[in-house]
Amino acid sequence: MSSEQPLKSVYRSANISLRKADLARQNGDDDEELYHLNQFAKTVRLTLQTHRLWERRKDDKDAVELVSKLPEMDARIRELGGTPYTPPDAAPPPRSDSAPSVLEAAATQLQPGQASAAARGAAAA
Repeated sequence: MSSEQPLKSVYRSANISLRKADLARQNGDDDEELYHLNQFAKTVRLTLQTHRLWERRKDDKDAVELVSKLPEMDARIRELGGTPYTPPDAAPPPRSDSAPSVLEAAATQLQPGQASAAARGAAAA
């Protein structure tokens, strides 16, 4: 789901995942239950809580109800041997400072008559 989906659609998707997980639990299908519980956690954490209207609507009854179920669902996911879904960090992974990034290298301007070491090496070959 994208953040352009109406919040009601996101609520419905999360609730459907919970109903499917409950049905799978009743049928003794742990793998299916785990899948749907993770879908629920992903829908709430990634789609709902990053929705463009989240800040304005996070106190809505439906939103509060879904978010309040996360700890219980996370515990059940762990009981089933899974790892609860957590969204990737927004920050990029740290990189080595041993070499400039492409953007940093491109931002370096050479003065007229000044050649880079690579250009001098290529010309010498």
